[in-house]
Amino acid sequence: MKNLKIKNSFYLIVLMTLLSFRALAVQDHESFVLPDNQNGRDISFVSCPIVQDTSSVPCWFSQNEGTRYFLGIQQAISAEFHPPQLGHSVLVEGKILEGFELCGAPVLHPIKISVLPEIDKSCDVILPAIPGIEPPPHDRGPGPSNHGLEPRERRAPEPSLRKPYMAREYVIPFSFDSAIMPGSVTQILSDAIAYARAIEASEIEIQSFSASSLLSNGQELIETSFIASRRSENLKIIFLEAGFEADKLQVFAQQETLKGDGVQDYLLRKAIVTVRP
Repeated sequence: MKNLKIKNSFYLIVLMTLLSFRALAVQDHESFVLPDNQNGRDISFVSCPIVQDTSSVPCWFSQNEGTRYFLGIQQAISAEFHPPQLGHSVLVEGKILEGFELCGAPVLHPIKISVLPEIDKSCDVILPAIPGIEPPPHDRGPGPSNHGLEPRERRAPEPSLRKPYMAREYVIPFSFDSAIMPGSVTQILSDAIAYARAIEASEIEIQSFSASSLLSNGQELIETSFIASRRSENLKIIFLEAGFEADKLQVFAQQETLKGDGVQDYLLRKAIVTVRP
């Protein structure tokens, strides 16, 4: 298979390096936008990921009760969809988008996937390119840089801050049972750090949560008891590395696990960073 790259999780040390550079907000332009699907039927399951080669970028799938669902395509680490990992099962949480198929399969949108840590050697399916199975429109293939060959979309700069400053909250999402933050959340943390510096914040509060996920088959997955604390500590390290004094950081971990009900349970797995003037 040509040019197939299976990306691993975006490790914390890489995230801290990106933040230390305080890069401008740069996101890959998304040329294909799916319609709103807030009324779609919720589905949640654990299954092996399946990767299929195409003439350009790989398509990723996962199967549940005989139906193979489209998860996303493999692009840059800054893209909203971060692909799964072969050799591991994946928790898939999303809504079925009726009447849509991509890469020849039904679509889940919105969708959140979490690579589960346990090794599963049965999750090793790689399919060759098939005529007629192509990814949706996209700007470029996988990789951390476009080498200047294609246009990028830059966010407009934030207007100059004026007093009185207000407290701001930044919600940091996490994959199931993980304290590692993917590249797609880098900008959220960059914004929080930039605002804290700009207003010379008197306090930065970090509060993290853990949660369960209710699968469509009735099974409940529960995150490990220490994961909320680990999320808080990882975020604390990032702010310390960014130059903030320890006495300005208030760090908490919610001890009680939030209970998912099968409807966008991934929204419960989070940390909230509050920057106060």
